[in-house]
Amino acid sequence: MRRQSALKAVRGGALTLPAIVILASCGSSSSGGPTGSAIPRCTTADLTVALPGPVPSGTSQRPVALTFTNHSSTSCSVYGYPGTQLRSATGTTWDLVRSPLVPPTTIVLAPGAAAHARLTYLPGDSADNLVFTPTTVVVIPPDQRTSRTVPWTGGPIVKQDEATHPGTYISALAPGA
Repeated sequence: MRRQSALKAVRGGALTLPAIVILASCGSSSSGGPTGSAIPRCTTADLTVALPGPVPSGTSQRPVALTFTNHSSTSCSVYGYPGTQLRSATGTTWDLVRSPLVPPTTIVLAPGAAAHARLTYLPGDSADNLVFTPTTVVVIPPDQRTSRTVPWTGGPIVKQDEATHPGTYISALAPGA
């Protein structure tokens, strides 16, 4: 009986306790600057999203940087994968799978600073029946609910949306443009 109440108390307070420990370690350094200050998450409104154009052509797999730039007046942070969907002119969509090749890390973006996610794609021949021809990329920054849309200029890609290991995918965010 006593053990069950202790478990209920731990389960009920498990999320609160670490927050208290983290907040207790915040403060200022001896130089007066903040240490461990919580940097707020970047919202969709804080970020501009861009793809380079034109996207390189060819038939081998191509990486392009999907760049997120903080255009707000304060620092903010990003962590994880952007939600990334390719859309065709007819409204057909393809949600990109996430690649584990880049481990997620917290990135603090000062005003004007950027992070990027690598969008890797496999170009297709428009004469092939197994191609998808996107016209836009719809992007949702990590932990957000609103999206940004950028034009896709890379032409058709090989349609592998149901493949176990598709040639088109998105990485976690990494520092820099």
